[in-house]
Amino acid sequence: MISHFFQRKGKLDAKEDSLTSLTFDGLKYLPDELFWSILKSSLIIGSLPNVTAVDDIYFWQHWSAEGTSNTTYIEPDVFIRVERFDVIIEAKRWDKNQQSVSQKEDQITAYYNDFSDDKKLLYYIELGGLYNKNPEPNYLHNDLEVVICKTNWSHLLMSIVKHYENLDKLKLKLFNPQKRILEDIIKGFELHQFYTMKWFDDLKHPKMYSNQFDFFKFAKGHNCSKQRLITPFMNVSKVSLNNITTNNLFQYAKSTQ
Repeated sequence: MISHFFQRKGKLDAKEDSLTSLTFDGLKYLPDELFWSILKSSLIIGSLPNVTAVDDIYFWQHWSAEGTSNTTYIEPDVFIRVERFDVIIEAKRWDKNQQSVSQKEDQITAYYNDFSDDKKLLYYIELGGLYNKNPEPNYLHNDLEVVICKTNWSHLLMSIVKHYENLDKLKLKLFNPQKRILEDIIKGFELHQFYTMKWFDDLKHPKMYSNQFDFFKFAKGHNCSKQRLITPFMNVSKVSLNNITTNNLFQYAKSTQ
């Protein structure tokens, strides 16, 4: 399905839910340790324990709304269960200024409505929509601590690309299935205006850009698509680049036309 949209055979209605689905539906097909390493290393604030097995991954479950601000049900975006703890992921469309404190409180309350008998530690990950990248104290729910973690889509994409490159360096066909999954996830990010961009060969890590680069859409695949997409330069004033970088950027853009 990702190729259908990526090759412009159909138009994707790019929203928060489609970005969440294309990303985590892909990640869930990876070996559990690889999936967990990508998620764990993407965190900006907080940390997750190491795990070797992921028991279940659920999307948009309906939980009891008792004691919350909602009258029907509570619907977390992603819910991950492992043996020793559970993880709620609340995803937002963009990287900044969308998370809701009341929504977090409602989801944590609803979790304990349905899963309190399991007596497991809960982690709550804010993915995107961050108002800041400051550490937060653990959230207390009836004397039960919930660990608050933060990341954004750009950091998650960076983690995916880093793990892809690590697999690629091994030069083993054994890992081709995992690499193909990661390639499709990277394409999904591009469809939602999150791009990877390698500027110079001596860069150790690719830089990640989201929708603030609407004036310059650049897609360079990692052993996947070699297609480069360049759109008219718009909103240039929104971009802050030094002169040397700017010159190299437009030189490179011109050479690919």
